[in-house]
Amino acid sequence: MSNFIPSLTLVSSAKALRKAEQLRVSNQNQFNAMIASRYDIEKHNDITADDRNQFDSFFLSKDRSLDDAIAIFKQVENKHARIVEKEVAKSPFNDFIEKHRGIGLKTFGRVWALIGDPTWNPHTDEPRLISHLWAYSGIGDPAIKKERGKKYKVNTNLGPALHNLIMPASQRLPAGSLDSYRPLYEAQKARYQGRVHNRPCAQCGTKSAEQQALQDEVAAAGITLLNDVSAGVGDPWKDGHINGAAIRYCKKQFLKDIYLYAQENA
Repeated sequence: MSNFIPSLTLVSSAKALRKAEQLRVSNQNQFNAMIASRYDIEKHNDITADDRNQFDSFFLSKDRSLDDAIAIFKQVENKHARIVEKEVAKSPFNDFIEKHRGIGLKTFGRVWALIGDPTWNPHTDEPRLISHLWAYSGIGDPAIKKERGKKYKVNTNLGPALHNLIMPASQRLPAGSLDSYRPLYEAQKARYQGRVHNRPCAQCGTKSAEQQALQDEVAAAGITLLNDVSAGVGDPWKDGHINGAAIRYCKKQFLKDIYLYAQENA
């Protein structure tokens, strides 16, 4: 049996951690919405004192229940985060993590729990190629995902986990940080400078003054419009496109690195 299969303890704790985090964030969003609602009510001078007292009583009880829920979910998160960290620290991947600045035990464990053995496809019970691992993470060649969608399906939980791992290890480290993905990130950004589109790109689209005014108007009403004005073929990549492409490249390199590490140390 491979040494790079995550333990059942790691997998179950990573799953519990993800669920507790989702519930905490959901309750936190409700809490923030309650604060906004209370502020809106306080701005209206035509609300009677009795109505205001009823609202205050409701908000107070709701705030307490949300506070309690948020605290409980945070405790569960912390508990399972510690378990994930301990499981990763005693795994063969610990040496890899120590050699790469910015990668934490918890963030690595959450990715590993979703991937399993990087070199083996548990869904088809056969060896993986690196390209299949990229496709499973949602950053592979679209042709592979389309042609073999059932065989190499995308794990929708893996994308956010991978993003949370690579950001501290690349973009958020000081420039020039060695033993990390920061130099690769900077090199890729430089490589993409001056690149132009070979197909329409909504991300780099530019709105006219009238279109921007319309978006600002509906945004004030709490409505978000999608950017349906695409950059054309030959238009340059904008900074956001360049940054996203560099981050994506770092994600692919990280997956390749753990794939080769597992392969070489099997």
